[in-house]
Amino acid sequence: MLILGTGDAGKSTFIKQMKIGFSGGFPPEELEHYAHLLRDNAVQAMKTLIEGCEHHGLKIAEKYAADVVTVQKADALNKDSAKAIKALWKSCEAVKTCFEEYESTLNLPSGKNASYFFQNVSRFIEKDFVPNHDDVVRARGMTTGVQETIIKGEFKGKRTEEFRIIDVGGQRSERRKWINCFEGCDAIIFLSAINEYDMQLIEDTSVNRLEESLNLFKMMTASRWLNNTPWIVFLNKSDLFEQKIKKYPLKKCMEAYEKFISDEENIKPLKDTSDFAVGVAFMEYLFREQYCGESEQLYVYVTNALDTEACLNVFRSLRAAIVDEAMGVMGN
Repeated sequence: MLILGTGDAGKSTFIKQMKIGFSGGFPPEELEHYAHLLRDNAVQAMKTLIEGCEHHGLKIAEKYAADVVTVQKADALNKDSAKAIKALWKSCEAVKTCFEEYESTLNLPSGKNASYFFQNVSRFIEKDFVPNHDDVVRARGMTTGVQETIIKGEFKGKRTEEFRIIDVGGQRSERRKWINCFEGCDAIIFLSAINEYDMQLIEDTSVNRLEESLNLFKMMTASRWLNNTPWIVFLNKSDLFEQKIKKYPLKKCMEAYEKFISDEENIKPLKDTSDFAVGVAFMEYLFREQYCGESEQLYVYVTNALDTEACLNVFRSLRAAIVDEAMGVMGN
């Protein structure tokens, strides 16, 4: 299986969940890597918030001046920088306002989940700190090149099956490497972070992230190398999407949404007509509209890559749909 998507869509997080669920977790050397990454995430996220305060004219109270300097000078998370981060996060109104109001434009590591880093800095600097599963899935590092993961699992009591999952960097500069992974691919998982409908690319701030994801999906499904391959779309970060639409309604951010909801044929099939359910239906509609593949196998799932059990259930479901059908044993 090949996993594609733009940067920050959650591809690596999903693979981590597969390793937790089917491969028993992570060896010590990987956990050590994630420990370093978590410490770096905490420092970089707070530095980004401090810069955001300056950019948006949010004055940080003088009593936090020393904490600001400590964080700005920090190359790594240590006792002093952890203490400063805790103080700024817990009590500094400017920092909290910046996080709540401008998170979408700041390109914070893990976005809204950056708060997790701040809340856990004391634990991260403990001498014997070993990341747990929640820590690992939240650790943020840019994927570069091609990374292969082998997972094994039993499905429906059958013999153990092995899956080779290939993850490739999602940033524009990494996509030229994708073609090397296309041959022999049995299925493609495409992740899109649906909470990014009001956000811009890190590489090009003039481009909306959701539009980039839709354009990339269209281009990939039209590829002669892939258009006969089954596609699975993960509408990811649904938890953040549900939170965001309460504050930034889709109808105020996307012109196409008004047209979608005005068509009764789009709304009539929905059992749930809450803003979240209709919003998810709209996102699915957008991706189905862009699909150019010749294969009739297009599956769409709503996902939250931070939810281990939900990810495992989705994988079991798509495995049944894709693998069993390919083997001619569907329903057996």
